[in-house]
Amino acid sequence: MKLLNASMKVGSGNAVRLPRHALALLAASIATLASTNALRGDTAVACWGNNAQGQCNVPAGLGPVTAVAAGAFHTVAVKGDATVACWGLNDEGQCNVPVGLANVTAVAAGEYHTVALKGDATVACWGWNGYFQCNVPAGLANVTAVAAGDLHTVALKGDATVACWGYDAEGQCNVPAGLANVTAVAAGYRHTVALKGDATVACWGLNDYGQCNAPAGLANVTVVAAGGNHTVALKGDATVACWGRNSFGECNVPAGLAPVTAVAAGYFHTVALYCTTPTLNRSSGNLGAIGSASPREFTFTGLPPAAASAALTIRARSDLNLATEFLSVRLNGTPYTNIFVDTGSDCPATADEVTLTIPTKQFNALATTGTLTVRLEAPSGVSATQCPDGLCEIALFYQSIPVDCNANGIEDSCEVLMPGRDCNDNGVPDSCDIASGYATDINSNGRPDSCEYDCNGNGLPDSYEIAQGLALDCNANSRPDSCDIASGTSADVDANSVPDSCQLDCNQNLLPDSYEIAQNPARDCNLNGALDSCEIAANPALDCNSNAVIDSCEAAQTGADCNNNGVLDSCEIASGAQDKDADGRLDGCEIALGDFNLDGQISAADLADLLGLWGFPNPPFGDLNGDGAIGGADLALLLGRWGPLP
Repeated sequence: MKLLNASMKVGSGNAVRLPRHALALLAASIATLASTNALRGDTAVACWGNNAQGQCNVPAGLGPVTAVAAGAFHTVAVKGDATVACWGLNDEGQCNVPVGLANVTAVAAGEYHTVALKGDATVACWGWNGYFQCNVPAGLANVTAVAAGDLHTVALKGDATVACWGYDAEGQCNVPAGLANVTAVAAGYRHTVALKGDATVACWGLNDYGQCNAPAGLANVTVVAAGGNHTVALKGDATVACWGRNSFGECNVPAGLAPVTAVAAGYFHTVALYCTTPTLNRSSGNLGAIGSASPREFTFTGLPPAAASAALTIRARSDLNLATEFLSVRLNGTPYTNIFVDTGSDCPATADEVTLTIPTKQFNALATTGTLTVRLEAPSGVSATQCPDGLCEIALFYQSIPVDCNANGIEDSCEVLMPGRDCNDNGVPDSCDIASGYATDINSNGRPDSCEYDCNGNGLPDSYEIAQGLALDCNANSRPDSCDIASGTSADVDANSVPDSCQLDCNQNLLPDSYEIAQNPARDCNLNGALDSCEIAANPALDCNSNAVIDSCEAAQTGADCNNNGVLDSCEIASGAQDKDADGRLDGCEIALGDFNLDGQISAADLADLLGLWGFPNPPFGDLNGDGAIGGADLALLLGRWGPLP
């Protein structure tokens, strides 16, 4: 049976906050039935489960890791230097990381293929390509996220649209027409899921278990995950919705499961990370050897009020084997108690340890300013150098009083772990930052302005500037045109502050028509702002002789439309108009000038013809002034044109 991958980046640099509450379930994305991987707080990788192909043999010396993903029988990691490590089954080259691949920000793993998102927003893919799941579309760029299903690959682009390629027999790559404003994607065994900007879900592909039948009214979704044949959504109220196959209870969301901060989906199971009672667990780390001449002190800061007694644990390896050799504990400078009295051991292999219980009221009184200073002093005779591996460590643990600044029922230390709830990473929910005035939210979208894109650095979110008409966004990519131009994303060859792509380019040569005309005015002979070549291409009748010059311009320049009817004389003649003398001019025009015998000049013969019709009403020719008769005015016109015609 072919298995599924669903991968998630974890450990985003917020580990300092994790001790504030107990994690009832900590898991990275469960990618297959065969193996499980997790990214630990120290950025090392732990792996357990089926290891038949070495998929859990984490390489020695792997070093810091920022993201992990798991395929059917292989494991992938993004290292701290933005390169990729891969181990496990490699029968289809799924672990043959391309030479020189660097600047990787995220990875995803399919059944037998691997996908990497690079820092330049392009995608690399390697491994089995039997269904073209590694044929990254030509020109695919500006990618912000990737996902891998069993045999297909999905990319979220910067314009909030989705690209998909690979196996499509079940329609998993038939991205719905018009799908836009997508914020996240997930790929299941044979289906694909998209989270839209309005916090609703779109799903397509195999639907034999209803895995694409999002529950009616499902809204306010913040995270989506796709399993084998089921789909999971984390909602804004920190609860979970699940639909699709439930043969193994994978959609039986436990009653009362909340508040949830992350979800992942395996082939037949679902995983959630949720918060329990908020706790504080801090440690000083090793303060060094302690002796009579070297007391040790540590100040805990940012302490919330305690809901129950606090536990202060002190560990030491030192010269404390006599009744006169002990440590005195001071809290905020006040003597509290003595510890390690007559321990009867010098430099023990296992450090001496004692836990002091500080009653709730006493602790809150000591930490009323949010700080607690613990000082350890040794009497004379205690040597700091007797134990070569001496140490001293102070740890503080207690349950804190839940803080819910926005009264939404979710404790703050948990809420800040939820997607999009603490964008500035200051440990306070965004809504509270905004309500208190700590952060501005000029567009009232619930997100501090400082966390939104502000490409020109003027303190106004790009989306706000565009919505208010303060900045143009002609290409509708949610970035002001000025930023696109400044960054080089959009060309502006004519320096008019409008991206070339937004201007008329009728011949599609990537140069705005206005720019081409400005560089060569002759390209717009009729001065109507449109390139002549494009006008002719759209309406060939404008250039009857096909010489690439609009007829009206040619006539104005050369006088080649003697009767001013808008059709060049040459074209009229070609269509059958009279030109008995074959001089390229319409006979009617020549006669109208007085050349009655069409010999190319006004002469005595023409004068004789005129006089021969003198006085006749409506003569067949000779009425040069068009008054209906031949008279003195016509004679004057004839004599005025005497000689060769121009």
